[in-house]
Amino acid sequence: MKVTVLLDNRTKSDTFSVEHGLSVYVEVNGKKCLLDLGLSDAFISNAQKMGIDIAEIDYVFLSHGHVDHVGGLPYFLQLNSKAQIIMHEKALSQKYFSKRNGFKDIGLKLDLSEHIHRFKLLTATTIIDENIRVITQIAHPYASPKANATLYKDAGNGLEPDDFNHELIVCFGKEELIVSTGCAHNGLLNILHTVDKEIGLPIKIVVGGFHLLDADETHQYESYQELEQIALKLKQDYTTTTFYTGHCTGDLVVNQLKKIVTNQINQFYVGMD
Repeated sequence: MKVTVLLDNRTKSDTFSVEHGLSVYVEVNGKKCLLDLGLSDAFISNAQKMGIDIAEIDYVFLSHGHVDHVGGLPYFLQLNSKAQIIMHEKALSQKYFSKRNGFKDIGLKLDLSEHIHRFKLLTATTIIDENIRVITQIAHPYASPKANATLYKDAGNGLEPDDFNHELIVCFGKEELIVSTGCAHNGLLNILHTVDKEIGLPIKIVVGGFHLLDADETHQYESYQELEQIALKLKQDYTTTTFYTGHCTGDLVVNQLKKIVTNQINQFYVGMD
């Protein structure tokens, strides 16, 4: 199995483009997959520099409907004529907004009618093939990220808080799992709990954002004590799991988690594999 970060907020090389978006390439048993497509076409130029041919992608998994994860879709469709595009059925049927740093539209405006035959819209846990499973219903025994309070949706009844009923989890592997969290708007611990409950295999690697943001002068999110409780739970229940995070996980948050989970937490960047 091969995992490569095509797009993130960070890079260690001037060769690659960065943006507030996420795209990860996964190759498993000959199947070539993309986890999210970033905000623009930046993932394409990065992939070319890494020797990854976008035209050869077999599956695209869109973790949720926000534009920093689905914005590259129209560019992808121009280059790839074969991939199946898999998402929650609600991901592109709702409108999305953020009031963080000013009220703005964070949805994708795209006419999919020409390509609708390529989309697989999910409502329940689905086996894509023997190595890939997708979960759409996420349990909530733990708190969701506090930064969700700045996010809204319109499902046809006017503006309301986004409950992230459009988010999904992608799991790779037959004996042990690589789990993609996307942005983990439903909460990292809730995602891990749901994977344990739905699949029950050891989680080897977790990759994606955790939506745990650094506090600033105008926004306060999880306290140090709350982050400590998350880290203690990871250390207690996921002793053999390695976590790779970036995008919507703050630098300070990563450092705080590492104080407890130590070498299990890694910050990813464009070009990391």
